[in-house]
Amino acid sequence: MVDAAVFKTEILGRMCGFESRYGHQGLTFKDTDMASYREQQAMMKAKLEEIRKEIETLRAQEALLLELLGEEGPKPQKPSRVRSRPIKPLVIDYMASVGSAGATSREVDEHVRAIVPTVASDTVGSVLSRLKSDGALVYEGERYYEKKHAPRPNPFDGGLRAVN
Repeated sequence: MVDAAVFKTEILGRMCGFESRYGHQGLTFKDTDMASYREQQAMMKAKLEEIRKEIETLRAQEALLLELLGEEGPKPQKPSRVRSRPIKPLVIDYMASVGSAGATSREVDEHVRAIVPTVASDTVGSVLSRLKSDGALVYEGERYYEKKHAPRPNPFDGGLRAVN
């Protein structure tokens, strides 16, 4: 493993015209004048491109040697899944804001996705279901309500009404 500080010192040392401890000179500036920022950037980009080409060549050589030896190369690692932020507080806040109007699972899902676009599918539905099971929400006629805003039957007309 290459020490980052040593690597940086060697690369930048070569770019300024200093010799490395190995006696080669990497990128050098024109005569004794300092190169402009854009020239320095262009030189660094050119050096980076050279290094990337060397890496490609080395990877191709490695693959060929592994093939000749009948071995498999290192398996590429799967990118690790990044967790979205917790959405339960968002759901609770949204349900409090809609009050006695309640909200469908689709409305809650749209609200949460506007804030956290990376939320996994069915996560909002699972949170709503869990909150309903815990008694924090009531599900009535395709809408979820906070318990205190849930519709209750009107004893006089047999219908439902919201409690404020």
